Amino acid sequence: HREDRHRRPVDGARRREEQRDRRDRHRSGRLRARRRTHRGRHRLLARGAPLARRQGLRAHRRLRRHDQRVDGGPLAEARVGRRTPVEMRAVRDSAEQAGGRDVHMIYEPMAAALGIGLDVEAPEGNMVVDIGGGTTEIAVISLGGIVCDQSIRLAGDAFTEDIIEYMGRQHNIVVGETTAENIKKKVGSALMELGDEAPEDFIVHGPNRVTSLPMEVPITYQEIAHCLDKSIGRIENAILSALSKTPPELYGDLVQRGIYLAGGGAQLRGLAKRLTDKINIQFHVADDPLRAVARGTGIALKNVDKFRFLLR
Repeated sequence: HREDRHRRPVDGARRREEQRDRRDRHRSGRLRARRRTHRGRHRLLARGAPLARRQGLRAHRRLRRHDQRVDGGPLAEARVGRRTPVEMRAVRDSAEQAGGRDVHMIYEPMAAALGIGLDVEAPEGNMVVDIGGGTTEIAVISLGGIVCDQSIRLAGDAFTEDIIEYMGRQHNIVVGETTAENIKKKVGSALMELGDEAPEDFIVHGPNRVTSLPMEVPITYQEIAHCLDKSIGRIENAILSALSKTPPELYGDLVQRGIYLAGGGAQLRGLAKRLTDKINIQFHVADDPLRAVARGTGIALKNVDKFRFLLR
């Protein structure tokens, strides 16, 4: 009995330690987040789960913040590019959970074209380049459909990361996302020479990367144009790839009508001129490009019965 009495605490401690190890492995390896589906059940999202499920979770959280505005009415949501059925289902479930009665989805370039004011149902071709936060969507639109498209995971967020990396490497200063966004707005440029439109130098304050002492560094727009050169070059290549897939009849329309830029990235100084010089087709920046997709989604919502390209 004495031996058993002395063994039991050891076995119990060992058992609790093994349970703790399994629990820690479960949390660190598999459990990532959870969301409530429209049936009211909890579903675990693993860290290694497909991107579609994680995007569905983010869309679900975003729509939950606007659930009071939906109020059981029809809901239209612009989604990025051509996604898999799993991603579409995740977004649809999130919209229904937010309170939408009739959920319609629209391709983001199509929503941008509507917001710009283009006649998407006309037989002529129109090209829209939507430079958002995480992706750049390029599409040729005609007769209410997308003839060809191209999508790359590079946009405004990549510009911000380029600025953060450049500031640390070139000036040995640590800057965060907010400061990098301010640099992009104040002195962001796609050209090394802007002429009369050149902005004044922007003073950046931050700690030294080595000593952590405060620093004050003036930044010029030429420096930002240099550090964004590679990312903008990838966008140029994506546009050329989309043009290579465009039918000849619609290609002529694009040469005559030009290509339209939308999204927050379209506000970068000199971007339209750089693309025009590179591709030899006129590029136009939409009026208020940051809200073009939102405006187009609202137009689509008011014309649900008219537009056949809306996805149910």
